[in-house]
Amino acid sequence: MVFAGLYPASADDYESLADALERLNLNDASVTIRKETSEALGAGCRCGFLGPLHLEVFLQRLQQEHKAEVISTAPTVPYELELARDSQQQPSGELERIVIESAADYPKGRKV
Repeated sequence: MVFAGLYPASADDYESLADALERLNLNDASVTIRKETSEALGAGCRCGFLGPLHLEVFLQRLQQEHKAEVISTAPTVPYELELARDSQQQPSGELERIVIESAADYPKGRKV
């Protein structure tokens, strides 16, 4: 899946954007929607799509059918990381695996 953040162009329009996303999701159940907040953009949603073309079509439908003014973040994909063992804390047999969806989630101070 490809994920992108969708935010209203005006912070006052969040409720109308959330309503439009919910209505479009009724016709396209393959889209995942999760509320999120950005320090720079305010309240919005993190949405998962089948690919970049699916994202583009979904954004066009938001604009044409619901007259929504939307700011979208660059599409990203989740990454699965295997963290290096800390010899003092973990037994020798198992690596710790985590999934990150954003560079902001990258584990600081750990070797991958």
